[in-house]
Amino acid sequence: MRLRGTWFYVWNLWNRNSKQILPWGDPDTLLNTLGPWLDDIDGFCVKVADGSLAFNQVGGNDKHIKNWIDTIRAAGKEVEGWQYVYSDNPGPCGDRAEERREKLGLNMLLVDAEKEWNLPYGANKKAKLYMDKLHNGAFDVGLNTYRFPDFFPSFPFDAFADHDKNDFVCPQVYWLGRHNPVEQLMESYEQYRVITNKPFVPAACAFGEQLKSGYWEPSIEDIVNMRDASLSKFGGIIWWSRDWLWNMKKWEWMTAICGSPAAPPPPPPPPPSEFPKMVKVKASASPYLNVRDAPDGADIGDLTPGTIVTVIEQQGDWLHVRDGWIHKGYVDNV
Repeated sequence: MRLRGTWFYVWNLWNRNSKQILPWGDPDTLLNTLGPWLDDIDGFCVKVADGSLAFNQVGGNDKHIKNWIDTIRAAGKEVEGWQYVYSDNPGPCGDRAEERREKLGLNMLLVDAEKEWNLPYGANKKAKLYMDKLHNGAFDVGLNTYRFPDFFPSFPFDAFADHDKNDFVCPQVYWLGRHNPVEQLMESYEQYRVITNKPFVPAACAFGEQLKSGYWEPSIEDIVNMRDASLSKFGGIIWWSRDWLWNMKKWEWMTAICGSPAAPPPPPPPPPSEFPKMVKVKASASPYLNVRDAPDGADIGDLTPGTIVTVIEQQGDWLHVRDGWIHKGYVDNV
């Protein structure tokens, strides 16, 4: 299993609206900025597919993402992929996973299956159809989903996790609203032992989020405790996400994650900014407000009226929140 040591998810390499490469989307900038912590980072897992569609193709081709992968690998770090999968087209999702493996030279794939798989019937058959498409033994495959299976009785955990082409499980142990990561880590482990005996490596949260109870983010103590428990008990951990840490300039979190006393690199003076700020979805957005993958991009989710979210940046009429972009006309400042 390749997911050993300290890893980071990477979501976007470029801004599909402005067509600009993001800072961490330039491999040399990424490596130089992470210099103080680079010795303690083992790998990056970049999004390579969204369902049946290739992801992070700059200009519609793989030239940039291939260079990104090759440059970081040449620096001695592993780079692998993750795919968000949908239950309405499991076969094409599996075909895309195989195409990405071959074209990008992937040795590992995290299968991010979430709310779309909580189905009243047919979920096991769909999960099997997706997994059957993967090439047995060609790369390590890990189910990357909910931390507590007991909370999601309609999710096809067995069909994914115990399939012969799934090699390990990587639950998203995001302890939102609490400060007990190790307790939740061990509860997740125990619940997954009922499903499968395959290796367990957790995903952990390195992000903040606006909850009903107020804004929450992990403490440094949380991060250190989660890091130590995961590495000592399970040999690896992956943090969501490199994008958020960079956007929010959480360099002290990097030190906690990597266990390194290195000082952060001096950032350039930031321009005056009103961000981050919190906004609330208007009632007029009924029944929901679309969340898009880029300004005026494809619909990837939704927010219900009254939901409070944190805005990271603004481009024209579009606001960047943690999971995508929303239109400013449907929110009020909090």
